[in-house]
Amino acid sequence: TLIPIPQLQRVNACIIGNALSIPVGGVLATAIPYVVGITFDQYHLPAVKVFGCSNNDINDTFLIGRDVMNQYRIEFNGPNLEFQVL
Repeated sequence: TLIPIPQLQRVNACIIGNALSIPVGGVLATAIPYVVGITFDQYHLPAVKVFGCSNNDINDTFLIGRDVMNQYRIEFNGPNLEFQVL
């Protein structure tokens, strides 16, 4: 799960390790590990390890990874470009 660093700083997220390089879109990006709580609809994950990346590396976009998505049942409807979280 990748989150823009300015958003992590905005919520005073805690850095939990040293920066490392990870592949993002075919290039290496610098990622800083943080721990945050994530709330999605009525579900709450109190401590999730995420990586903070610069806006330039992830285009100011939140990229939710399998570490978070595997906590939910998600049904995708490709033809209608829809998904439902259960």
